[in-house]
Amino acid sequence: NTTTPSKEQSKKQNRTARHQTAAMAAAATARAGGDGPSAAGPSSSSPYRRRFEGRVAIVNAATAGIGLAIARRLLQEGAAGVAVCSRRAANVAAAVAELRGVARAANPQAPGDGSPYILGCVCHVADARQRADFLAATLAKFGGKLDALVLNAAANPVAAPLLDTPPEALDKLWEVNVRSALLMAAECAPHLR
Repeated sequence: NTTTPSKEQSKKQNRTARHQTAAMAAAATARAGGDGPSAAGPSSSSPYRRRFEGRVAIVNAATAGIGLAIARRLLQEGAAGVAVCSRRAANVAAAVAELRGVARAANPQAPGDGSPYILGCVCHVADARQRADFLAATLAKFGGKLDALVLNAAANPVAAPLLDTPPEALDKLWEVNVRSALLMAAECAPHLR
């Protein structure tokens, strides 16, 4: 005569199992003396893992802030290519120059200035033609390969309570923050491996 655990008891058991699994993984990592199996990558002096070794990524809205930080980290972690975009050509040029330096530092054995690892394009993500051109340029530069897509673009045209937001601002929020992200994901999906 066994009783079935309540939903609350089941949730508690699942949480406990997850915590135990995480604790065992942390203990194994500590015993191994590192951050995990790919801790230092090819160079034991590298402070970065090489989780993106050989992979190609698109990061939209990546010429400043979080997007640029993501692009930097992808390169530091071994990405074979990172394609970035922004609406302004000057911002793209500045980001590409910075990212070339990051690529050189991450790949000191590679010849050149880091250019083979970087693509920068002017692209407003709400514009279908510009998105298509950005994707085509990325695929052309990196041999048809695409492994990751970071949808970082967002607009915040108004700082007001939702009920006080003008319809034009709501349209822009939808167009940039939601619609373009869904469309770009759908356009890139056939190429993602």
